[in-house]
Amino acid sequence: MRPSISGPVTGGVKGRPWSSPQADLASRGYVAEEFFLEGTASAYAPTSPAGLPENGRWDAVVDGAADYRTRILVVRPEKQAAANGTAVVQWLNVSAGYELGTADDDELLSGYVWVGVSAQKVGIDGYPPDAPRYRGRQLPIRPLKQWDRERYATLVHPGDRYSFDVFSQAAAAVRSGAVTGGIAVDRVVATGASQSGSRLTTYINAVHPLVGVFDAFVPTITGGWGAALDDGPPGSARGGLGRSVIATRIRDDITEPVMIVNSECEAVAMHRTRRADDHTFRFWEVAGAPHVVAVVEAPEPRAHGRVDNVLSYRPVLSSAFRAVHRWLVDGVAPPSFPTIEFADDQTIARDEHGNARGGIRLPELAAPIAEYHGRDDDSEGFFTLYGWARPFSQDELRALYPTPGAYADAYRRGADDLIEAGGFRPEDAAGAHEEADRVAAELDL
Repeated sequence: MRPSISGPVTGGVKGRPWSSPQADLASRGYVAEEFFLEGTASAYAPTSPAGLPENGRWDAVVDGAADYRTRILVVRPEKQAAANGTAVVQWLNVSAGYELGTADDDELLSGYVWVGVSAQKVGIDGYPPDAPRYRGRQLPIRPLKQWDRERYATLVHPGDRYSFDVFSQAAAAVRSGAVTGGIAVDRVVATGASQSGSRLTTYINAVHPLVGVFDAFVPTITGGWGAALDDGPPGSARGGLGRSVIATRIRDDITEPVMIVNSECEAVAMHRTRRADDHTFRFWEVAGAPHVVAVVEAPEPRAHGRVDNVLSYRPVLSSAFRAVHRWLVDGVAPPSFPTIEFADDQTIARDEHGNARGGIRLPELAAPIAEYHGRDDDSEGFFTLYGWARPFSQDELRALYPTPGAYADAYRRGADDLIEAGGFRPEDAAGAHEEADRVAAELDL
């Protein structure tokens, strides 16, 4: 069902939409416009109590309907000549009690249309007053209706069991061209990170076979779980790793490409439900990287000489978006990479430096100056997601790199090797080489 659309939306106390990129859009030939979508959304339910098997072949049926009014943010090229025909529609994450996700990515701002969808109730209304307090290292920001009471006062969300169809209807509006300012959209790719990735997994397994709106899917930093089709208990999304989820693989009987990009943080949880690469599936796993990089200070100092882990899977994700675009346009599948190695089902195999074996090797692991862990098992709840790092001692560094130049050469080789393999974009080489020189200049060797 196609929703009614109003916008571009203007006004409000803030005078701008939430999720706006920080990038200078005008200099890139881009514009950002917000729209309100209004309609009736369906809910879904399993066809039987045993309808959510681990193989991902989830059978679902429509189970009720409710009215909604939500919003989407469209970040698009200003001119058709700059567009590549692919729209990336992102399920905005609400784990922190407000929406996370935007188009601040050089790849996405190089011809794609990016659309952020307010698919879930928490992003609009916030958590219920009796929900557990969010404990993490993200900024304390309010949900839409509190962030700008004037702009978003009319939004209405009937509950997360309707979120899947809200997401479908938003994608249909994008494909129709009604919200893209005349920019043609030939392909629509769904993405979602973490909590949104688990909902996107459910969408792929249960809803996509019924509606067929998307051409490809890119779930990210997701732990091999699908979210329940119903709302779950109030505030359950705040339970961190204890939220209402079902262990599952991505179903293997759909023809649309699916590409998962994960950090090391999800490796143990994902190990049980890994699926081998095939003609419609790719799984990229970035060794050493945490689920998310902290943006506020830790509540207390780290023990054992540990510091925050600042590695990021995001440059690899940029390359993945390009690879999926090419997959759809040219039929060229992305490269396959080794997965992170395990000593047993619950233990990542580590090298002599303490870093994970296997996986996509960032330059920081090709030329390590620290031991990197993507998950902090000494912490609880969301604090596990930030991982940790232990900087090498001077003796350890000197044993690896006789001179700062030796380190810089090793880092540059690691970056160049990853570019050649397809895990980094070629245009990211200059930044990686500059980083090699910057760190080398700071090493006391």
